[in-house]
Amino acid sequence: SEWREVCARARDLGMEISALQCHAHNGYGDVAPAMRQRCVDHTKRMIDVAAAMDIGIVHTVSGVAEDDASHDEKLDRVADCYSELLKSIAPRSPQVGTPRQWR
Repeated sequence: SEWREVCARARDLGMEISALQCHAHNGYGDVAPAMRQRCVDHTKRMIDVAAAMDIGIVHTVSGVAEDDASHDEKLDRVADCYSELLKSIAPRSPQVGTPRQWR
């Protein structure tokens, strides 16, 4: 596949792709359910790409929801998205996580 060719080219240059980054802007915490689902679907696609490339990690960035909801409500939205992602991942799939964000 095209993805494997990219990885092979990197190895030919003495490099290895260790992870993919998946940024869903503010989508995991967005107030609109359709936007949250679009971001979940995009992340699932990135997980499939990583698996096809034999890349073991997909980093995700949830962003910051830009509405007036409470912080806890926004975190609940993000948690619901991650719950859906984690339920859909096969045991052989890449690890998925979000880097620690400091404020």
